[in-house]
Amino acid sequence: MIILASAILVLALLVTTGSALYSMYQIQEDGERAMLEQMDIRLQNLAESKAMLADSILSVYTGDVRTLVGYAEELYENPENYAPAEVLPPSPEETEGYTLQRYLVSYKIKYEDVQDELELLANLEPLLETMMEDHGDTITDIYCATVSGAHISYNQWGSRGYTGGDESYFNFYTSPWYTGAIETGDVFYTDVYTDGFSRGQMITCSAPVYDQGTLKAVIAMDILVDDLQREITEIPLPVGAYALLLGRNGRIIVDTRSDVEDDSAQLADPYIEEMISDKGVVSGAGPGPDEQYYAFSRIKANDWTFCVVLPVKSVLEPLGTMESKVKKIAQTFVLLLIPILLLVLGMINIFAKHITKPLSDLKKDVEIISSGNLDWKAEVQENNEVGDLAAAFNRMTDSLRTYIDELTRVTGEKERVNAELDVANKIQQDMLPGKFSPNPDRTEVTLSASMSPAKGVGGDFYDYFYVDDDHLALVIADVSGKGIPAALFMMSSMIQIHDYTMALQSPAKVLEDVNRIVCMRNEESMFVTVWLGILELSTGKLTASNAGHEYPVIRPAGRSFALFRDKHSLPVGAMDDVHYTEYELQLTPGADVFVYSDGLPEGVNEKNEQFGTDRIVRVLNETDSSDPETLIREMDRAMQEFAAGTPQFDDLTMLSIHYNGQSST
Repeated sequence: MIILASAILVLALLVTTGSALYSMYQIQEDGERAMLEQMDIRLQNLAESKAMLADSILSVYTGDVRTLVGYAEELYENPENYAPAEVLPPSPEETEGYTLQRYLVSYKIKYEDVQDELELLANLEPLLETMMEDHGDTITDIYCATVSGAHISYNQWGSRGYTGGDESYFNFYTSPWYTGAIETGDVFYTDVYTDGFSRGQMITCSAPVYDQGTLKAVIAMDILVDDLQREITEIPLPVGAYALLLGRNGRIIVDTRSDVEDDSAQLADPYIEEMISDKGVVSGAGPGPDEQYYAFSRIKANDWTFCVVLPVKSVLEPLGTMESKVKKIAQTFVLLLIPILLLVLGMINIFAKHITKPLSDLKKDVEIISSGNLDWKAEVQENNEVGDLAAAFNRMTDSLRTYIDELTRVTGEKERVNAELDVANKIQQDMLPGKFSPNPDRTEVTLSASMSPAKGVGGDFYDYFYVDDDHLALVIADVSGKGIPAALFMMSSMIQIHDYTMALQSPAKVLEDVNRIVCMRNEESMFVTVWLGILELSTGKLTASNAGHEYPVIRPAGRSFALFRDKHSLPVGAMDDVHYTEYELQLTPGADVFVYSDGLPEGVNEKNEQFGTDRIVRVLNETDSSDPETLIREMDRAMQEFAAGTPQFDDLTMLSIHYNGQSST
């Protein structure tokens, strides 16, 4: 026992040492992972905060442009409320302060042609003056360009806008701010460009003006973006990191590593498609040999993207010292463990025979039992843990033999129940009429039907039969619940509806009589929704009543299918003494009627989306046929494609009728 205790002590030391080494390496890995995760969060928050800052700044300009658009639309809608104001062309002489000046799009436009519109838009000047004062030097120009070819501009250019002659001309039709606002139909920001009058980098915010839905003009505002760019990119960054401000399609606007003046330079770094999509953090090979972090967030107002780039090695550099220490400790542990392992191996060799013999015997017993001989018993030779294990195997064998016997009995019972369900399903299917017309010799109608239960048997049913030579009864119904109870209730309801209809009663009277009988014998509180119609074959008059069932779909001759929202009454069996209403439809030759149970519109796919009545009507109208069998087949195909393998949870029944009219023979 002393030797055994020594072996256990050495083994415990070995496990402890291994655990310590593992823990140290795990701490190192956890530290690395934690630092990377924190850097992910920090960089993402930084990118998002800067994007939100840019959005908040740009929202001010967006709001101003929307205000100008609203005022301009008011001018166009109510010109009689505003006095005309003269707008002069740019002067060749230098002017001081802000002035309102006019331009024409080309020599083909005469001032007299657009004079009224220009003098009306001149009423914008007080609002333009206020906006210029509010924004200081940030806004350089505010202007309105009309579809008719006129242009007013509020700026302090002086003579720089003068192009010679009595009028000045500026073809704005192809300008990005003009075409972009028209294409988007809303506020639009251009890419960054260098101003032609040496005022610096700028963008233009523009938006269309409409009058009663007709495009009249585009209002635009030129914005210097040097301060905005500095405010976004001048931020404290981690060591080794740099920031990028990207325009549309990933073109560099600002790069904190160097002054990038060419806004057409394409970003060389990878992952550009991801970075200009929305927001996130990606990592991978950069423009150099080192792996990089890219944290980015899109500025929604103008589709710029703010991005922070950081080498991964910069994040992990503090862990280098720790890794070196861990390696030294691991080497020391290994040197100490070599003699300990030799000692343990010697002790294991001494005790191997004593320990493994009973285990080997038990292994042979287990192999005999696993081969299927459950009557075999393992011999309990040791009064220790091995003996306890052998006894446990014997108990397990007894339990397994009992379980197999019970499983065999239950399996046989289940097979018997399944056989009875198959018989019940066959009986239920035999209760239904055939899928096609009840009398092939009659040509007044063509019809087809189908019923697919969700379980072995179901609660849906359809029926059609001749009440007399000139009247055909049409029935579709859905019993509450599923399985055997619903099937029994279905057969009872089907027989009663058939019998009362054959008594030449109206649909409403049939439902009232059946409801009275069902309520008298309905201790389980089951009910059935019913649509019952009686078609007069000679005239096409369809008299119908709806007891809580789905809306029918009707297609008059020569027209399209549409949902017919008939008046619903309570389902049969829901309440005693219910008064049912009925209605009449006049079918002409070529008309169709399609009725169904709720298993069709309420069928779902893997996204838990319902098939719906709109899709039912669309499938019917897209089917290039009036044949009832074809309509049902196409509807079933559409349902199977929609469900895409999702299990059917409710019975699905369909009945389609095509009225041909009275035979001429």
